[in-house]
Amino acid sequence: MGYVTKEQIEKAREMDLLTYLQCYEPNNLKPFGRNSYCLKDHDSLKISNGKWFWWSQNIGGRSALDYLVSVRNVPFTEAVTMLCGNDVITQYQTQNVKEKPKAVFIPPERYVNDNKVIEYLQKRGIDKEMIAYCIDNKTLYEEKKYHNAVFAGYDNTGRMKYAFKRSTHTHSIFMGEVEESDKRYSFSMIPQESKPEGIAIFESAIDALSYATILKYGNKDWKQCRYLSLGGIYKEKGNAGYKLPLALEEYLKQNTSTKLVLMCLDNDDIGIKAMEQIANALENTEIRCVWNPPQDQKDYNAVIMAKKHLTNVKTRGNKNEEISR
Repeated sequence: MGYVTKEQIEKAREMDLLTYLQCYEPNNLKPFGRNSYCLKDHDSLKISNGKWFWWSQNIGGRSALDYLVSVRNVPFTEAVTMLCGNDVITQYQTQNVKEKPKAVFIPPERYVNDNKVIEYLQKRGIDKEMIAYCIDNKTLYEEKKYHNAVFAGYDNTGRMKYAFKRSTHTHSIFMGEVEESDKRYSFSMIPQESKPEGIAIFESAIDALSYATILKYGNKDWKQCRYLSLGGIYKEKGNAGYKLPLALEEYLKQNTSTKLVLMCLDNDDIGIKAMEQIANALENTEIRCVWNPPQDQKDYNAVIMAKKHLTNVKTRGNKNEEISR
């Protein structure tokens, strides 16, 4: 078993997976949608926006090092040594000598209507009132080219700075942020009637819409609440302590009267760790963190879908009962 230094590990992590594959496994790489790729020998492994995720195995990462260890089962020290080898680093550094033009955020072009998005979200159990609210506020629309649902976020000047796309096709798992999206301005719902001292946070826009739907069906005024999608979550501890997700950090900067963060993240290991991180980051502030993950399901959309399924079963049962009479 070899030994590698901290510097070697940091150097090895510099290479992203797409660069590695283009250099060393080009025949195993194939396009998958716009600016996305998958592997020929593992077609459920998708690469997009500098990240990769192997859906069939529920694992993912960013770097080529993560890929070699988790997918190719290369021992960690051997993988680091490979990536720090002269041939690999020379090609990688040579490829990055030429300056590439800086990418800019370009919002997806809007389609003439939002019918597919409305249909898709209603199938996910989202109430039509929330859908209409988001469409009216231009935080939700249908993409022209692929008819994806686009969840948008804006900066303080009203410029769109963030967009997350999700396929409206039943059997498609495509989703991802538009290139150069700024996570500080992730999707949110801030009704005028809402109370400024609190914010409910979610991992995704659909979870936020689902929670609003649950409030409505529970005879509560969903417009009294504020909703913020974090655009995904991560766990990171920096030199200055625990970090807040960028979307929440920016929101708190712009809304200094906030006294409560209602944490509605997923009820799984990743979501629980993220809520612990957020609570630790806000521990010495005047902001109170309240844990509020879904109790019996992974996320709030799963809560809606489970209730919807149960309702459909009961309805079918009643109809069969009437027929039997």
